[in-house]
Amino acid sequence: EKKKQKRKKKFLFYYFKMAHSVQIPASPELSKQFAAELHASPPTKSFFHVKIVNEVLVLISSGEYTTNMNQVYSDIQKLAGDSEPSYFIIRPDPNLKPKKDQEKEGKKWTVVMFVPDNSKVKDKMVYAATFDTLKHDLGHNNFGRDHHFTSSSEIVASSFVHDEKEIQLALTETEKLSIVEKTLERDSYQDSITKTRLMLPFDEGSLKAIDSFKSGEHDFIQFKLETQQEKIVFVSASKTRDLNTTQQSSPTFNLFRLHHQHPTTHASQVSIFFYFSCPDTSSAKEKMMGATVKPSIYQYLEAHGIKITKQFDTSDEKDDANETALKSLLHDTPSLLSVSESYKKGAVTPRKLIGGGSRKK
Repeated sequence: EKKKQKRKKKFLFYYFKMAHSVQIPASPELSKQFAAELHASPPTKSFFHVKIVNEVLVLISSGEYTTNMNQVYSDIQKLAGDSEPSYFIIRPDPNLKPKKDQEKEGKKWTVVMFVPDNSKVKDKMVYAATFDTLKHDLGHNNFGRDHHFTSSSEIVASSFVHDEKEIQLALTETEKLSIVEKTLERDSYQDSITKTRLMLPFDEGSLKAIDSFKSGEHDFIQFKLETQQEKIVFVSASKTRDLNTTQQSSPTFNLFRLHHQHPTTHASQVSIFFYFSCPDTSSAKEKMMGATVKPSIYQYLEAHGIKITKQFDTSDEKDDANETALKSLLHDTPSLLSVSESYKKGAVTPRKLIGGGSRKK
């Protein structure tokens, strides 16, 4: 019983550690510059341009303060281009006079996530997953509305108008229709990110390995995430599994068929485990992409007739994925596995999985 409790704690500890190690933090310089501008009188900056560089949120540039918001959006358009993702943190429009019940909201900054359609899949995943971290590190209470754009041409004044009466007065029918269409596109894009429907393609070796596992030729197959190629690539397939050789230096997806006996009835059983092995030395991008892609791989395997009994994440296969540990999962399931099981219902998103719950604001 003590061993079971110890194993539960270890699994929960690993999940908690993943929740914090996977985040991409704001650089000290970005935090310092933004904090200074919050209290600057008179103001000196209209916006900040931020990118993810070497797994850190870095201040790239800033725009000098002006009351001409058309100039602000024009400057941001030029910086955005249409090739690489960015974040833009924009000062509240100094020309707007919010209603009394909206004064606090009128003083809040706006965050723009700009991710062009032609961005790499891994960049789309990482920027979407880091969006909330950016606001958290700079202070959630300092921000109001969010905007998500895929083209620099969308970064115009009319995109930032939130009062319905102002919108109706300022826009033509064609412009209104265009904004509705763009909003639906952005919502669809964000929904695809958070619901983990993005699927990286398997290489030919991985597809053959899945077929060989299904037929019973192999009881263990392993593939890994190739971040540069943006593919799931084949690593190995075998009838038996050797934990001394399966642990890789980069994250892997593993499918293992365990033949065993029920501890009470001693009846012969076959259980299939799907686990994401992510070493502590993995980069934040690898952890984010792995957690994002995992549900889609799970769904693909099940759709192709492989009924998975249990799934989990680990940073130490020898300790967490040995036969004793796997049998323990079958008959004394740790609470975190109920979270993994909810993949079947599509209830767990990468943000929830990695973050282990909502962060306090």
